[in-house]
Amino acid sequence: EYGLVTDERDGNVYRTVNIDGTVWFVDNLKYDVPGGLTFCNCGDTTSCDAWGRLYPWTEAKVACPAGWRLPILEEAQHLVAFTRQTHYDLGGCNYDGDLLRATEGWKYEQGNNMLGFGAVPAGLKYFELDGFSTVTEEYCNKWPWEVNGGGGRASFWLYSDTLKRRPDALFLDESSKPIDLSSASDVKTAYSIRCVKE
Repeated sequence: EYGLVTDERDGNVYRTVNIDGTVWFVDNLKYDVPGGLTFCNCGDTTSCDAWGRLYPWTEAKVACPAGWRLPILEEAQHLVAFTRQTHYDLGGCNYDGDLLRATEGWKYEQGNNMLGFGAVPAGLKYFELDGFSTVTEEYCNKWPWEVNGGGGRASFWLYSDTLKRRPDALFLDESSKPIDLSSASDVKTAYSIRCVKE
C-alpha cells in the first residue's frame, strides 16, 4: 500500500512506500530548486511531470522537502540486499532488478514492481558548462564517449559526507547487472532523486 505526501513548496504529491523499515518516495522528485540547475529527461519538458527532474549534485543535496532527505549508502545497500533476498526466496527467476522496476515505461522489458519501488527509466544527464554556467553540451542517457545509449536506465543520488571524494549513486537498468551501487561523478552529471523519511 502506498502513502501520500505533499511537498508544501510547490504542491507536488508523491506516493511513498515502506520497504523493510525504510520509507521511500515511490515517485522521482519534481522540485525545481530556485536558482539551481535541473533537467527534464532528454530536454523533454513533459517528462518532468511523469518521471521527475534530473539534479546535479549541488542541487541534489538540498532538494528534498522538510522531513525527508537523500538516502545514505547503507540504506541503499539494505534495499539491494532485501531485493536480492526476496528474489532468491521467490526462486530467482528473471533479474532481481525486476522487483524494483515499474511495470511500464522501460524500453525492452518491464519490471514487476513487487516491492513497490516503481523505478522508471528517467535516465541520466551528462552536461558541459561554459564560463557563465550556461549549458553548452548535453548527453542524454549516455556518457559522451558512448556511441549509443543503452536501454532504459534509472539513476539515483545517495547522500555522501564531504570527506568522500565522490558521492554514491544507485543505478538500475535492463542489463544482466540490473542493480549497481557505485561512486558517481559529483560534477557534470544529473540523476533522479528518491527521498527517504527522516
